[in-house]
Amino acid sequence: MSRRRATVARAMHRSSLAILFATMFLMMLGFGIVIPNFAYYAEALHARPIEVGLLMATFPAIQLVFSPLWGSVSDRIGRRPVILIGLLGNAVAYVGIAAADHLWELFAARAFQGIGSSAALPTIMAYVADRTDDRQRARGMAVLGAAMGLGF
Repeated sequence: MSRRRATVARAMHRSSLAILFATMFLMMLGFGIVIPNFAYYAEALHARPIEVGLLMATFPAIQLVFSPLWGSVSDRIGRRPVILIGLLGNAVAYVGIAAADHLWELFAARAFQGIGSSAALPTIMAYVADRTDDRQRARGMAVLGAAMGLGF
């Protein structure tokens, strides 16, 4: 009976990893689609080159600040809620980017995207680290790395 339970647990782990792979892939795919067009979109809103550069730097700067905060929140309330909050935040940010009529709106949406990504991406990695043993952790992280690379 214990052998059967181990098989079921392994299958559940694979399905969880597949969902996390798909989530990471789709987040990075959206990010990769937006990046090449962002400068043109900002210029259409009359952004100067320095503003385009600042707009591009907004996302990683916000992500750098908020990742540790979301990490402590995910330690307190759990990984899944924080991942879902991050996904929702990213969705709202993409709607904001699409609806932006002014440069400040584009900056706000880009910052919100950084907040959402800082919730989801590191928490997905932490979830994999939590749910894998020492032997499987490298495989799990490699799967997430592949999802990021393929999506981007």
